[in-house]
Amino acid sequence: MSILITGGSGTLGQELVRQLQAQDPNRRIVIYSRDEGKQAAMAREFPEGGPVGLRYMLGDVCDTERLKMALKGVTDVTHVIHAAAMKMIDKCEMDSIEATRINVMGTLSVAKACIQSGVARAIYISTDKSPDACSLYGLTKRMAESIWVHSNCYGSCQFDCVRYGNVLGSNKSVMLTWKNQARLGEAITVTEADATRFFWRIREAAAFTLKTLARDSRGVIYIPKMKSYRIMDMATVFSAKNIKMTGFRCPEKMHECLWTDWENGWVRDLGDCYALYPMIHPWIVKMAMPGQQVDKPLRSCDCLSDVKDLL
Repeated sequence: MSILITGGSGTLGQELVRQLQAQDPNRRIVIYSRDEGKQAAMAREFPEGGPVGLRYMLGDVCDTERLKMALKGVTDVTHVIHAAAMKMIDKCEMDSIEATRINVMGTLSVAKACIQSGVARAIYISTDKSPDACSLYGLTKRMAESIWVHSNCYGSCQFDCVRYGNVLGSNKSVMLTWKNQARLGEAITVTEADATRFFWRIREAAAFTLKTLARDSRGVIYIPKMKSYRIMDMATVFSAKNIKMTGFRCPEKMHECLWTDWENGWVRDLGDCYALYPMIHPWIVKMAMPGQQVDKPLRSCDCLSDVKDLL
């Protein structure tokens, strides 16, 4: 199995490489991203190597021809993890054209390249901002999910998604902001005291993605059984007294959900995770939906955990 990771020089991409190389040091991995600085920094920890092993390629996810070159390099890529995206909610609102280009048209471009290059399996990294979206970021990720799932209509590539919440310690995590504020002696900024969010560690996100990559399915959105936390409880770890309330800075929800009420009828509990099966699936006559039916959507306000378990 040879793997290409779009946005591979980001936090998730680096952890994926770490876990993949632990499984097989000689596994063929292609890191595809457009930031040469991040690639150079990543190469210091994960050096590029030889005809097999790690390869770095600069490119834009909207460039289908460049993607096809990356997929048909020294060794044909068999599996793709599509992690590239604009992720900052406020930046997506301000730069809506670019967010739509990268998150929607870029996903379409990656799917086309997978189909035309004979990729066997491809996983899309989505977010809990997608269901019941209130921001442009969430809307673009929801559109991308639909494009990805229904790319199963064309060719033999198996397209699935993973959908999860916030990742602790990612390069866009609020935790980094709080750490810097605490280091500088500034007030810890909190949007809303009662807001809740799903969180897990980067190693958990990568492990879940790789487990999904090894499954045999088409058109399924896999959702982990995540824990959630009050934002205020997390902030007080950095400062119990010096906290400044700011209010929501852009379109955000008080609580997140991992699937909606209208999706609930197609969600099944697989034991280790949930599976959201496609409502429309023209690539297969009849789709089985293994697992136990669930009662209601998983919302961040309904499954709160002690922040000490996370930090």
